Amino acid sequence: MKTIKEIISEKPTWEITISWFIDTIRDHKKYIFLILRQKTEFIQIFIEKEKFEWIEFKPESFIEITWVLQYKEEIKLHSMELIAESIEILSQTLEELPISWKWEWYPSMTERLDHRHISLREPKILLAFEMMSCFDLKVREFFYKRWFMEIHTPKIIWTSSEWWAELFEMEYFEKKAYLAQSPQIYKQMAIAAWFEKVLEIAPAFRADPSFTSRHVTEITMLDVEMWPIKSYHEILEIESEMLAFTLAALKEEFSDKVRALYWLEIEVPTLPFPTLRFRECVEILKEEFGIEILEWEDMSSEWEKKMAEYIKRELWHDFLFITEYPSSVRAFYTMTKDWEAPYSTWFDLIYKGLEITSWAQREHRHDILRSKIIEKWMWVDGFYHYLEAFKHGIPPHWWFGFWFARLFKQMLGYDTIKEMILMPRDPKRIFP
Repeated sequence: MKTIKEIISEKPTWEITISWFIDTIRDHKKYIFLILRQKTEFIQIFIEKEKFEWIEFKPESFIEITWVLQYKEEIKLHSMELIAESIEILSQTLEELPISWKWEWYPSMTERLDHRHISLREPKILLAFEMMSCFDLKVREFFYKRWFMEIHTPKIIWTSSEWWAELFEMEYFEKKAYLAQSPQIYKQMAIAAWFEKVLEIAPAFRADPSFTSRHVTEITMLDVEMWPIKSYHEILEIESEMLAFTLAALKEEFSDKVRALYWLEIEVPTLPFPTLRFRECVEILKEEFGIEILEWEDMSSEWEKKMAEYIKRELWHDFLFITEYPSSVRAFYTMTKDWEAPYSTWFDLIYKGLEITSWAQREHRHDILRSKIIEKWMWVDGFYHYLEAFKHGIPPHWWFGFWFARLFKQMLGYDTIKEMILMPRDPKRIFP
């Protein structure tokens, strides 16, 4: 089917049938103007009342309409008029809409999530999901070109890869099992099996009672595991190039729509991304913002925002890698830098003040890994199958996890990642 722009540019007399939602009804004495909507596209159809007097038009009804495109010199806009020839109501709205993004007051977050099938029709939200679909495709394209293999890891697991408190427990044939909060264990087993470079785009489940703008209990993430890597600079380069590639693709495909609906420009980041060590961030926070923190504390969300503010002011960049976090605040599987024992190989990527990625080199030495599990007061016997993978030779390897919803929340200026998730789940919401 040709687009409206293509049809108008050719100026033919054209008959075509479409099935769209009724967006707006403009009722006049002898005729009606229907504005129809399909995702982010709109068209206006002229309807003679006398010809279709038996039809009741209601907003958000889904109709099939055949219209004729007529060329008329006396009409100023494109010299075109779209005239309805036949109309069929395929699905009529049966009651008043519980919410609408066209109201004078915008529905609350709770209202929008309670009636998600309606709030998702909003053109801005639909556009965001189109962009995320494209981003997903381009991420795979980027890694496939670099010989990564996509895998699908179990989501029902026997033990934790991080902290027991974050697991959803379930009954599994008279045994206890858990929903996976990360594919970490299985990605590493794939490396031990010589898969070399793997990725997965899949859900993760976290029994975290947080009510913040960046946390939910179910989230789709990109997870990567790979070797060989000679230094973390190679990792920084890989993710920087991935984001530059994917955002350039989004800009090419969606820049006009984003400009029209969000009044924003899609920014393609320059390479390389700014990089600071954790201890350098501690000094900057003290000197620039008067914030006193210890070198062994973790980076809070407020401090991340301050660092993003600093980088934007000094370097006019939206991305910042923070490297070499203290080992004491990172997971057991993170390798400690042998030459500077208190610091780890862990680093985060901050985008417009929000962490969207974490990276680290894994600890691949069996005895040290086992000791770290014990140091974290975790049940070492629960990691039997995991630790077994490190007894028979495994290459040194790196991982990272990437939050799609966080990237798009920041890019499009939303208050919470829930807007960027189809049916979000939090500690109080398991519906619709």
